[in-house]
Amino acid sequence: MLKVLLSKNVLLLNNQIYKVTLKRCYSSSSSSNSCGLFGVGTLQGANWDRLCREKEENINEICRDVTSKDIRNVKDLKYIAHKIDQISQDICTVTDTSQYAINVFRNSSNSLNKLHFEQAYKSLQTFGGIVHRLNADVPLFDKLKQTQQHQLFSQLPFDYQRNINETVKESEQNGINLPLDQRNNLIRYKEGIDYLGSQLDHLYNGNDTGDDLPQLKNVPESALVDLPSEFMQYCQKQVNGKFTLKLYSFMANGILRYSHDSEIREKVYNLTNSNKSGTLIAQTLSGIITQRNLMANQLGYRDFAQYDLSTKLMKTPESVSEFLWNLSTRTKEQSDKELDLMIKVNNGQPIKMSDHAYLKNQILSQYADVTGQLNQYFSYENVFQGLDIFCQDLFGLTFRRVPMEEGECGYNEDDIIKMELHSPTEGTLGYCYIDLWSTPNRPKSSNNTLSIQLGCIKSEFIDFSEKPQQGHKKSLDLTHYQIPRVGMSCDWSRSHTISYDQVLVLFHEFGHCLNILLSRCNFQNLCGTRGPIDFVEIPSSLMECFMRYYPFISKFARDSQGRTLPQDLFDQYLQNHNLFRGINTQEQICLALFCLNVYNHNFPNTNQSLEKLMQKYYNEILGYTGEIGNQFLSKLPHLYYYGPSYYCYLLDQHYADQIWKNLFDSGKNISLQSGNFWRKNFLELGASCDLDTVLNKFIKSN
Repeated sequence: MLKVLLSKNVLLLNNQIYKVTLKRCYSSSSSSNSCGLFGVGTLQGANWDRLCREKEENINEICRDVTSKDIRNVKDLKYIAHKIDQISQDICTVTDTSQYAINVFRNSSNSLNKLHFEQAYKSLQTFGGIVHRLNADVPLFDKLKQTQQHQLFSQLPFDYQRNINETVKESEQNGINLPLDQRNNLIRYKEGIDYLGSQLDHLYNGNDTGDDLPQLKNVPESALVDLPSEFMQYCQKQVNGKFTLKLYSFMANGILRYSHDSEIREKVYNLTNSNKSGTLIAQTLSGIITQRNLMANQLGYRDFAQYDLSTKLMKTPESVSEFLWNLSTRTKEQSDKELDLMIKVNNGQPIKMSDHAYLKNQILSQYADVTGQLNQYFSYENVFQGLDIFCQDLFGLTFRRVPMEEGECGYNEDDIIKMELHSPTEGTLGYCYIDLWSTPNRPKSSNNTLSIQLGCIKSEFIDFSEKPQQGHKKSLDLTHYQIPRVGMSCDWSRSHTISYDQVLVLFHEFGHCLNILLSRCNFQNLCGTRGPIDFVEIPSSLMECFMRYYPFISKFARDSQGRTLPQDLFDQYLQNHNLFRGINTQEQICLALFCLNVYNHNFPNTNQSLEKLMQKYYNEILGYTGEIGNQFLSKLPHLYYYGPSYYCYLLDQHYADQIWKNLFDSGKNISLQSGNFWRKNFLELGASCDLDTVLNKFIKSN
């Protein structure tokens, strides 16, 4: 018997009654039967030490077993492939769960949650050391190479070969083949990168304190007349009648967007875009770039870009560069029209870096700002209904709130909900924990999705037979696979409605969520989002296409009176949003080229600073003049976290647009047939099949 606390909100939608709640609900079973934190059975209470100990002991036992294993037949090869994947599962059970717990319990005031946070952080560090030890385990690597080079290896199914090949390549990229002195150098480079990365994380997540902020004095009142009233609290009037501006990022952005005084805008831009924080970030990033290139050189690569992209869908820096420049050329006609309009508003003058936000706003101000009107149609309740409707329309599934056991989410009252992806014929397909609300000092850009358990095959159902098995089975018995669990973080404010942009981010993250929950593979290392980053962003990018299609969004977008979002309001918003689509795409191309080429071996030899390289692309592609400064780096954590792979958003949106057109007929074919084709031929496969073959089912050659 389940005890569920429901709110009184009941909505009638398409003749169906939806009971909706964001209140906490629990199973009536006692905590002694708890399934553990986020479904990890060992984590009843905060027993992280036990979890780490059990997983480490299991890993050590597998290593002894594998290294002593004689390889005589295909069955033995399969056995080793699955044992290696079990090591990966044990590592990820600790590290992925730890990372989600750190995200969720950061700055919690509850003692149990604090303990979870501290123990999760400690566990992450402990298993970092274990991973480092495994990367240096020569006997284990030798057994993998023996497996890979065995005469029967080619008889293994594709996913078995891929799993072994990927593991061998990862070991080689970690320097397993290097002489001891070079391997020690590699370790020092990685330790240096990790240290600088922790410093960078601190810099990225620092807040405006007020004491060290730049100030601009003697600003005439005439330069401030166009500022909305909420900005005036940061303007201190001087005895001479002029003003001193304390340039918090919020205030600086307001001046750059609203002030008609070009001289004041330029002064504010220069003060805030070449400051101490930006200089520290630039210096730290330069150190990381140097260390990464040295690491890549030690491993025999020309530079870090070549090293990093060797495991991606695009394979080489040259392929990425070609894609980006071709996209820029295709976008140029549209972006030039938009630039001409901005130059016209600027009285024929070239556009400075300090001008473009103001000029865009001047053009946008000619159109009605409908953002506030639009947002009232997105309450928390109907947005979650939208996720459920998506699952029903495409897959015949429901995405519904279910109760949790005591302790399954720590002690986060009203903060975390548990959702179930359910099929009327297949049963439970997976669970999703959603951390709803923003918390103080949470890292910026904290909307993310993390796998906790993936849908790989259970050990008792592994097929060790020597019969050939080609391709992915068309029909799977889902009882043979683990039930996936995933954790999402939303970072929402505690108000009744959320903005359309936040809904767009939620649907983007839900694309990752579905990729994890619907994937079923022989190996967890190939499940869900375990593929290359420029491949796994495709499902999330596709979700954004649905959110720009009014017939779909109108199924759940309702105001507090139950009225449907008017199409003309939505169309007006999209029209405003797309006014500078060409320029915005070119700006993303500039950022992608920048992230790619700072890791190019030629960059250190050009005597360019990071700012000068970025300025070069803005000038060459968009024609912007003036110095860019270094503050843009504080808004580009991808340069560290994604390395040279920032392009993946543009690439995968390109693929998603084609899938939206080819499979879903630009929205006219949203059906169970098209949805299940997408599920069976993409989401279910993960990275277990040849990725180019998977894409070719959806992408038409240009």
